[in-house]
Amino acid sequence: MKWLQVQVRKKIKLEEDNVRFYWIPADALPKTLTLGSAPPEPPPQAYMI
Repeated sequence: MKWLQVQVRKKIKLEEDNVRFYWIPADALPKTLTLGSAPPEPPPQAYMI
């Protein structure tokens, strides 16, 4: 498991909560539309939405 998954798993109740992770391929990042401030440079390893 990745670090973020481990941290989330520690905080939720598996029998009650439902947390989903969606992997976005790296080639999708250039197709991203950003409104407002500039996107982070370099892109972070993970985004939490």
